[in-house]
Formats: sequence, C-alpha cells, structure tokens
Amino acid sequence: MNRIRLMLLIVVMSVCQITGNQVYAEQNTNTNSSSDTQFENIMNAHWAAELARNPTFATSVGVRDYDDRLADPSLQAFDASIVAAQKFLTQLRGLDPETLSASHQLNHALLTLQLENEIEAGQYGGKYLIINNRSGPHLTLTSLVDRLPFFTQSDFTSYLDRLAAMPQYLARAKERIRSGLQAGWIQPCESMHGYEKSIQVHMVDNIDDSAFMAPFKNKPAVIDSSSFAAMKARAA
Repeated sequence: MNRIRLMLLIVVMSVCQITGNQVYAEQNTNTNSSSDTQFENIMNAHWAAELARNPTFATSVGVRDYDDRLADPSLQAFDASIVAAQKFLTQLRGLDPETLSASHQLNHALLTLQLENEIEAGQYGGKYLIINNRSGPHLTLTSLVDRLPFFTQSDFTSYLDRLAAMPQYLARAKERIRSGLQAGWIQPCESMHGYEKSIQVHMVDNIDDSAFMAPFKNKPAVIDSSSFAAMKARAA
C-alpha cells in the first residue's frame, strides 16, 4: 500500500514539474514575442528613416518612393539625423535585451552600436570634412549612373528629376564645407593632393561625353525613340 502511495506521489510531482516548466516556457515565449515585436517596430522605423534620408540608396534596393530626389548634404540635415539617432537609441534602451530572442539580441546590440557611433561622430569636426581626393559631393553625383536602374521610361524620368536637383545639392554641400571653414575645420593637405583630377570628369567639350549622359548611350527597347530623344535633350 505504501509503495502504491509513493508511486502516486512521484507521478503527481512529475506532472506538477512538467506543468510548471510548460507555464514558464509559455511565459518566456510570450515575453520574447512581445519584446521582439517592439524591437522590430523600432528597427523597421529606423530602416524607413534611412531610406528616406538616402533616396538613391532606396532606389538601388527597389524602394521607389523617393525617386525624384537626392539626399540632403546640408549641415542642418546632418544635425537632424543625429537628433533622430538619439531618439531611436532612447527607444532601444527602453527594451531589456534579455527579453529578446537570441537573433534579436544580436540585432539590438548592432543597431545600438551603430547609433552610438553616429551620435559620437556628430560631436566632432569630421561632419564638415565631406570632400577629399577620393570622394566628395561631385563624385557622389557622377556615381549615380552606376547605382541607379535605367530600364524603363520612369527610370529615366526620375534620373532627370535628380539631374535637376543637382545644383541645389551642390549648393548645400558647399555651404556645409564653408561652415567647416568658419569653425576652423579643413582637410590636411595630403588628403587633398590630386583632388583636381577628380573634377576632370566634369570638364568636357562635348556634352555627350559627360558622365551624366552615359545612361542615354543605349536606348532600352521598351522606350520609343521620340520619347528617348526628348529625355536626352532635357538632360543636356
């Protein structure tokens, strides 16, 4: 009789333990699910903000919502991006990483590090140094022909819109560099050595030789000749 009671007690205790483990697992899963959802909302909002801030990158990854514009290289836009980064970082710090799934714990750590680095960089004069002998606003613009799609008429139309936006883009970039000069920030001479070579691509006698006209050298079959000729004339 005692043996039967002992066996029943063992069975009951086993059931209680299993049930307790199941409840804990379910609670833990629910916590992860809720926290993961919150984190994904933050991550998605950050990604959307990055696409809006980098229109040509958005186009290159298939997001066509900003096809008519270029990025804003102004100091004001940079400062606004730092404010946005601080807001995202505050939201991330409001989440306990331990409540996230393993994969999102890593994502949380990486995004946090990225935002912290952006915010720290915004405190220094490097934000003024946007041009050297290897990169700069003028080269960013010429690189568009290699980074944008040119398959349909809408592709070319958006490119024309961006060509029209280039004077304003360069004016804002110049003002940012000028702000750096006023604040006492300039590139060391070595990093500007040979800079003049980077502007030679813009110095052509024939407009058809301009890097910006490269997309018009080959007409896609889906665009009729008259429309293509009109767009080419508009670009010139």
